[in-house]
Amino acid sequence: MSTPTPLPSNFAFLHKVWPQLTDDTRHAEANALTNPRGSGFHSRRVLEMLVAHITEVLDATDPYTSTLNDRLNNPTFRTAVPTTILEKMHVVRKRCNDAVHDSERAFTPLTATRVLQHLFDIALWAANNYALPLRSFTDVPRFDTTLLEAHPRRHAQTQEQLQRQAEMMERREEKLDAQEEQLAASRLLLSKEQQEAREERERLAREAARFQRRQAEQAERQAQTEAEHAEALAELDRLKAELDRKLRNLDEVQRDAIIAGRNQTPEVDTSARFEIDEATTRTDLIDPMLASAGFSTEAGNLIRERRITGLPTDTFPSGTGYADYALLGDDGRILGILEAKKTATSQTAGHQQAKLYADGIEAETGLRPVIMYTNGHQIWLWDDASSIPGGGTGYPPREIEGYPTPRELRRMVLRRTMRQPLAEHTVDTSIAGGDGRDYQVDMIRGITERLTAGHRRALLVMATGTGKTRTAIALVKLLQQANWVRQVLFLADRTDLVRQAAGEFAKLLPDTPSVNLLEDRNGDGSVHLCTYQTMIDMIDADSPGGARFTPFDYDLIIIDEAHRSVYNRYGRIFEYFDSFLIGLTATPREEVDHNTYRLFDQLDGEPTGSYSLQQAIDDGNLVPFRVFQAQSRILTGGVRYDELSPEEQAAWDDAEWGGDDGDAPPEEITAPGINVQLYNRDTIDKVLSTVVTHGIRVAGADHLGKTIIFARNQKHADLIYEQWATNMPTAGGDDAAVITHRAKNPSALIDRFKDPDSGLNVAISVDMLDTGIDVPEVVNLVFFKPVFSPTKFWQMIGRGTRLRPNLFGEGTGDGTTDKKEFFIFDFLGNFERLAAGSPTATTTGSGQKSLTQRLFLRRVHLLATLQDDSRRHELQSELEELLRQMIETVPSSSILVRPEDRPVIERFRTADAWARIDATTMAAAQDHLAHLPFAASGDQEDAKRFDYLIAGMQLQLAAVGTVADGTALDASALGPDWTSGREKIVAIATNLSQKTNVEAIARHGDLLEELQTTTWWDHATIDELETVRRSLRDLVQYVDRGKRNAVVTDFQDEMGELVEIPTDTDNPIGPVLPIDESVIERKVRQALEAYFDSIAMKKLRSAKPLTATDVAALEQILASIEVEGVDKLRKRMGDKPFPRFLREIVGLDEEAMRERFADLLASSVLSTTQAGFMRLMIRGLSENGSLSMAELFEAPYNDHGSPVDVFDGNIATVTDIRDRLKDIDATAEVIEPEHG
Repeated sequence: MSTPTPLPSNFAFLHKVWPQLTDDTRHAEANALTNPRGSGFHSRRVLEMLVAHITEVLDATDPYTSTLNDRLNNPTFRTAVPTTILEKMHVVRKRCNDAVHDSERAFTPLTATRVLQHLFDIALWAANNYALPLRSFTDVPRFDTTLLEAHPRRHAQTQEQLQRQAEMMERREEKLDAQEEQLAASRLLLSKEQQEAREERERLAREAARFQRRQAEQAERQAQTEAEHAEALAELDRLKAELDRKLRNLDEVQRDAIIAGRNQTPEVDTSARFEIDEATTRTDLIDPMLASAGFSTEAGNLIRERRITGLPTDTFPSGTGYADYALLGDDGRILGILEAKKTATSQTAGHQQAKLYADGIEAETGLRPVIMYTNGHQIWLWDDASSIPGGGTGYPPREIEGYPTPRELRRMVLRRTMRQPLAEHTVDTSIAGGDGRDYQVDMIRGITERLTAGHRRALLVMATGTGKTRTAIALVKLLQQANWVRQVLFLADRTDLVRQAAGEFAKLLPDTPSVNLLEDRNGDGSVHLCTYQTMIDMIDADSPGGARFTPFDYDLIIIDEAHRSVYNRYGRIFEYFDSFLIGLTATPREEVDHNTYRLFDQLDGEPTGSYSLQQAIDDGNLVPFRVFQAQSRILTGGVRYDELSPEEQAAWDDAEWGGDDGDAPPEEITAPGINVQLYNRDTIDKVLSTVVTHGIRVAGADHLGKTIIFARNQKHADLIYEQWATNMPTAGGDDAAVITHRAKNPSALIDRFKDPDSGLNVAISVDMLDTGIDVPEVVNLVFFKPVFSPTKFWQMIGRGTRLRPNLFGEGTGDGTTDKKEFFIFDFLGNFERLAAGSPTATTTGSGQKSLTQRLFLRRVHLLATLQDDSRRHELQSELEELLRQMIETVPSSSILVRPEDRPVIERFRTADAWARIDATTMAAAQDHLAHLPFAASGDQEDAKRFDYLIAGMQLQLAAVGTVADGTALDASALGPDWTSGREKIVAIATNLSQKTNVEAIARHGDLLEELQTTTWWDHATIDELETVRRSLRDLVQYVDRGKRNAVVTDFQDEMGELVEIPTDTDNPIGPVLPIDESVIERKVRQALEAYFDSIAMKKLRSAKPLTATDVAALEQILASIEVEGVDKLRKRMGDKPFPRFLREIVGLDEEAMRERFADLLASSVLSTTQAGFMRLMIRGLSENGSLSMAELFEAPYNDHGSPVDVFDGNIATVTDIRDRLKDIDATAEVIEPEHG
């Protein structure tokens, strides 16, 4: 039976270069008139594959975003693709989403045809600019709608059927074999001529994947324990990811050819051939989006070309204009206008014209509309009449994701008059700011001042344990009461943190409905709490049912622990929602990433508010810590075989080290390999013994207080628990637990650890308890792993900083039984590495060169050495051309190309530049070329490593001048690197020889056999090594990975003396007050604290006038204490009055000093900067016993300038502060007469 001739297609030109698109384009055309939703389904698939291909060519792949909408919004993609084409892509995306996911929105044959015409325009542009050969389709026939009529009638599919079809395809693509086929099929072949070579590479990759998968599946079947089973599954996951990577790297050659072609020829502009012009495209994009928001002519709330009179005649000669769209409220009044402009029209021109229209409508109706303007896909909103109470008139224009609904637009207009000045609303101190935590009020006021000034984003830096969540809740209450916000979204990065925050909201705002979206996705409340990842899924417009939330559903978003990873992974959330954005982080402000500051529109190092760990400790809101360090011989130096005892060496030899067949046990495991490759029980025992012996104990010192042990990995954590249970058997192991993501029900374990009476006192954690968990009873932190991130280090320390009254028993209210400090046991030198130095030290980045850089430089070195040889090797010419071609592939627009690199690149794109390598060339290669983004850097890592190995051996041969003259090579003259390289290649050849069932390997069987002989190596030449490289580089992926096993030993370790590490108060974790205390003064103060309740001492510390009797009483108190060196202090007093001398030692009572300045502190007109200055001044006064006006002009009080600057030139306030300080100081000298 003959195959029927396919019907003519408008997309025939596309099938020539991308045959994978044939089926979907034909189905889209065949279904357009009788099954339009089915047509939309296939049109979208064509668009997805085209966009995926262009994204790969542009190298615009983002690991954190993968939807079609994400790809279209990628900054690189948006810059490279003409806006008119981008708009057409969005039309196809949005309309086809309607076809598949929205049964209520009409998708007619006319709609399907329009979508195909847009798709035709996109495909014609893509084929000319992103397929080889470029510029091949400039005379394609116009789109012929009659071709759609030639197709037989199709049964119309319902939206439910299409959704099932889409879900079925998604499930199919999740399977590994189907993923192979789908990924290979969806990648667009670039030319018929290159197809055979590409298919060979695909076949090699699939053969390797199948071989490796069989190996992993066999390992999985043989797994005997749950841990081994989990490791086997992880290996399968790794192989699947590796397969995906390999398939995605298959088209590097074609991609490079497209890039080279695009760099040499201008882009083809196909706009003159558009089936649907730019203006109609904008209409096709704007009208459905407005309809989705609820505005349409059918609904009676949208007017096109709304006539406006009374416009300025210098811009509108007739005084009349026409707004493209007027959006009406329920009462018929115009709430918003939308002006649509051409792509080429500037944003400024668009919003100026829209402003004039808004002026005219306001003059006519008395209501100023919200201004919107668009070029089709990009939309800007400008509510210039938002009337910020206490601030400016409105917000500047901002880009938004979509159009507001009638209800949302009405709410914007109403909020102009409903919002109340934030300064007139007080912070609820029962939530935040009470109990001496007035810094929380400062943080809130900092945000309200920033919002009042017209900003929409703010960032708070608050140390762990200082009440970020409470501060956020109090802020929410204030903003809701002032009618600034209604709906709030609180985001955190972990489920348990969302659950914890949800509990706090419910407890502290019981009258405000809050919903944990992780537990109730459709819950109704004015506060929603969610993880970032779940919210990403809920705003995915391409998901079944579309986005759960509109861009205007939230008025305020609060993100907990705002840091770089949140910005990288979930920045899409903050682009999507049009809301205020508040970030909370415990990361020290010096460590906050530049991109994080930029996300919140803040200058680097200048958050909206900051309350550091040191400030919190100084204020008594967190407890300080003491750091103890002990060095283990094994943890710091690793284990060397030759340093072990004979018995331990025997255990080493008998251990199952794994690796390739015949591999000897390693000679040593260095320190980084401890608790990764080798786990030593005696080391664990000694660490646990140190903690148990020296850690803080509770319950009458009967047992160790709550302790977190930070382990390096799951196996390490499990072994720590085993050794704990073995050495501390009295509790049967129930007093300790491994709390990791792999634990069964980790949330229940966390809850039990939080319970002071649960008996679970030791938590062994791998990352899970590093951040966000609030357990005030924690008194011991054990760093049993290295930490390299300062941000994470300080967050981990924050696990112990929280206050805990009566931790050591029921007290009498004097604080004697409260938690006063916690201990840090550091066995890996983290504190000295991360805290002893400044965590704000700048860095120039890693000095490590990439493999591509090292290979490039080695080849340059090899070429230079070959050029010095009198005999010209075949490899020499090939290297000269290879290096030139590598430079040729560098895109000049790359951000990695620095201005100083450009002339060097141009010179080395010529053959003459490589004809002679001298010192100048070597320097240029090192400084200007090696770091460049060569197209060849997309090669598989295994292949590049093999290239690097061979190049090194060729360089050794060239360096000694060895040639193929019949003389056997002298391996000793070549050195140990030659011997090592030879052994590696022989091992590779031996391993591959066992896999000749793979066709690609079998073709090189003879060479593999020769490489295993001494004869071949005795006469190896540079060119023969090059033959080995070319033959085997694509086969090394088949070599078995010699994975070492994790080995558990019980070697005798040595633990050094436990030493306390001084915690340097100069460490930049907050402003430090200039308190100059000698050791004697500190001891004297500690002794005098017992007399603080005496009448004379109270008067001294409250700055009340003293009588002679008071002074005598103070003299007697000082004489009664037994501290060596008091006499020396008295001599140092000199002529200084005794009360002043004593007050410098004991300081002033901070609460009494607050009373002295209470009226100023209570003033509602104080800004957060002024209030912060006042509190810092009071703290310094209290600590030092006195403070002069001159000192307020110096550090640490002058962060915001002089007192005059802080108080905005208000000399009366500055003078008032000066006078009060003088009055306080005078009480240390004036002796009040006795009253008889």
